[in-house]
Amino acid sequence: LKRFLFEAFDCYIALFYLAFFQFDIIRLRSELVSLYTADSIRRVLTETVIPWVVTAATRRASGKKTDDTDTRLQLGKEEYEQFDDYLEMVIQFGYITLFSSAFPLAAALSLVCNVVEILSDSIRLAKVFRRPEPKRAQDIGLWFSILQVLVIMSIFTNCLIISFGSEQIFSFFPQWFKNAKGDPTHHVIRKGSVKFVAAIMMSMEHSLALICVGLWYLMPDAPVWVQNCLERRIWRRTQARKAIEKRDSQ
Repeated sequence: LKRFLFEAFDCYIALFYLAFFQFDIIRLRSELVSLYTADSIRRVLTETVIPWVVTAATRRASGKKTDDTDTRLQLGKEEYEQFDDYLEMVIQFGYITLFSSAFPLAAALSLVCNVVEILSDSIRLAKVFRRPEPKRAQDIGLWFSILQVLVIMSIFTNCLIISFGSEQIFSFFPQWFKNAKGDPTHHVIRKGSVKFVAAIMMSMEHSLALICVGLWYLMPDAPVWVQNCLERRIWRRTQARKAIEKRDSQ
């Protein structure tokens, strides 16, 4: 958790400054585009291409020609650590949700980046790192709680961006705004109209929060058919155990 907080602060602080201190949506959007582009290239190079080249060069220099399924070759590789992959996906989820009103195409761009990431990770798992052992897990652990916090924060950040950082409120209520000095294309809120814009922001925030709470209670964690399958499996297991105990007692 501490490392995630550090990484999140490092990744989001500049975006928060542009969005909520300078209220510059154009620069915020361009920053997000550059982050997606540069970060995708960086991850492919540093996580897949460079380690793969180094591993191949080391193997060629040693003169060993063994298949990747060789046990000794697998043991000689670096152990795979899944924390960094989880961290990258959660940080990217924050880009999408926290600033979606400033850059609506972030979700589509993330889809393209994740396709590249899938191909990159498949090469990395097969060629660079030691093949990980499959382990049974109930869920993704603390990461799910972090995603929930990001979703809750996104309600407030997007309402603030729409109300005070973008021109969306101006298109509906132009009488609440005036032209900025030196920039006729940019509008600022009139002195007596801040309370109306704040009221709209709070209305949107409360409405979205109520919708989220309603969906949280109305939508089950697992579909009904999944719950039925789990209950059927438990029932069959119970019946089999009873049958074995009955047979042993005889």
